[in-house]
Amino acid sequence: GVSIELLIAKPGECYVDVISGKARTTTAVLQGSSRMMKDRTGFVNSHSGALMPSKAYGCQPVLRSRIFASISRRRAFKSLTFGLAWECFRNLHPDTALAAKDGCGVEFPGRKPFSNSWFAESMEYGMISYENEVAERKAGLFSGHVSQGDRILELGLGTGPNLKFYPGGVSVYGLEPNRAMHPYAESRKPKDIELKILARSAESSGFEDAHFDVVVSTLLLCSVDDPSLVLEEAKRNLKAGGKLLFIEHVGAPRRTSLRLVRNVLNPLQKLFANNCHLNRDTQESIKMVFENVSCEEFKLTAPGSELISPHIIGSAVA
Repeated sequence: GVSIELLIAKPGECYVDVISGKARTTTAVLQGSSRMMKDRTGFVNSHSGALMPSKAYGCQPVLRSRIFASISRRRAFKSLTFGLAWECFRNLHPDTALAAKDGCGVEFPGRKPFSNSWFAESMEYGMISYENEVAERKAGLFSGHVSQGDRILELGLGTGPNLKFYPGGVSVYGLEPNRAMHPYAESRKPKDIELKILARSAESSGFEDAHFDVVVSTLLLCSVDDPSLVLEEAKRNLKAGGKLLFIEHVGAPRRTSLRLVRNVLNPLQKLFANNCHLNRDTQESIKMVFENVSCEEFKLTAPGSELISPHIIGSAVA
């Protein structure tokens, strides 16, 4: 469609259309536009050009660099706002497709702005660049602490991006309350590992004490309601000498501009990213529950990852 910008101009002034190269008066411009403006209005279309004062009439050329009109920006913003509002309204109700299939309604009561299926799809296809960047670190972490025959509890299995890093012969129990994630994780299961996916939360695993050799948490502690409770449950599930392996994004250093920006954006992040918090000091939470903690900090380098760039990776012994 045609995008227009309202420009103040005197009636009868001559302009040069830089697209056609022809001199035109304000009146002619008005008559040629799709909307009949009067008197003090000029016209700009959405091509890579604009109207400018003509040299023939003693004026210096002033090329408008704003190619796309402000009206187009406002329309785009309104469309985006309306779309997000509609999605929030539409998803106030349970995911009826999942409810009909397995008797489950809203798996994230009180903090689910988008449908479970939408969030699962976004994690499957929207985290590719992130997973590529942390792949080498994950491979090093798991190869150094997971052995053949281990029984592993993964908290927040998601779409299963960690499964390919486990050695053959392990048994993986994945806790994932969002059932829409399960098919993605099943499709990623290597043939030489055993996988059982359970629609349970990390706060209450339902397993007996000292049942696992390894507990894995990657991008989980940012989104749970009570990180300390999750960590206490993980420690209860581990055998004596068992290890918690983690990769988590953490809050920016205190009294920095990035910390301030994250604090401001945190409510929106929680709304649209399944309760993800941008400002949690996760390393401190881990050290409060586990005594023997080995932790390394690193930053992401992929474009657009600034908000979740500070990361920690490491292990803790029960």
